[in-house]
Amino acid sequence: MPASNLSDQVFRILTELGPLTTSEIQNVLKKHGLPIEKDEINSILYGSMRNSVVRDVNEKGIPTWRIRKKQFSAAEGLEAKFYHELLRRNIVTEQNSQLGFTVKNTKRNIRYSLDIAVVQNNTKYDIEIDGFDHIRADALASIERQIKEQGPGSDMEIDWMDNKRSFVAYNEIDTKLVYTWCGDNIDWCVRFHEELLWPRDINRNMWLIEKGWRIIRFWNAQVRDDLEMCLEEVKSFINFPNP
Repeated sequence: MPASNLSDQVFRILTELGPLTTSEIQNVLKKHGLPIEKDEINSILYGSMRNSVVRDVNEKGIPTWRIRKKQFSAAEGLEAKFYHELLRRNIVTEQNSQLGFTVKNTKRNIRYSLDIAVVQNNTKYDIEIDGFDHIRADALASIERQIKEQGPGSDMEIDWMDNKRSFVAYNEIDTKLVYTWCGDNIDWCVRFHEELLWPRDINRNMWLIEKGWRIIRFWNAQVRDDLEMCLEEVKSFINFPNP
């Protein structure tokens, strides 16, 4: 079969059934009498990545392929997975939501990229999924110090919010130690999400709220480890009457 025809078949399968793993694409082709090696499928898709397809992960964390659409142009990792699930459960629609939505602060000439934006009942919602690398440096340094001084089982004291010298060099912090602690103590991180965020994330939140946005934030670990809970929280968040 000519390569162009095979490419058309692969793209048709992704358009109709995607997102799919390479093996799943291979199995569909076999059912149509086209026993193709996975390397050949990958070659086609990697060659089209910039313009036509995007890498993603499924619910088991296995890499998949999907067709690039406008609303998926900024899709990466957990944000894309979460957005797919919101669409699949009909919590949001392609018409009222967008992945990687950009908002411009004209006063400061800054563009903010929102992970997932939703407009429903004339209200704007911003759904953010933060990695632990969004934790401010002085918070990381404080948590690291408390772990080393008191042990990982101690109650963490939030002692950085009035820090007059908020700058701390990231390369001086054992981020692996702190990120591991945060993953093991996700409930604490959820409770103090705002206190842990970069100052620029907090400033961005304030500006968006002033412009009428409602914001909900999750940690990567929440979405990865308790997807159902996060989906239910978003469902309640965007359907709850405005205050």
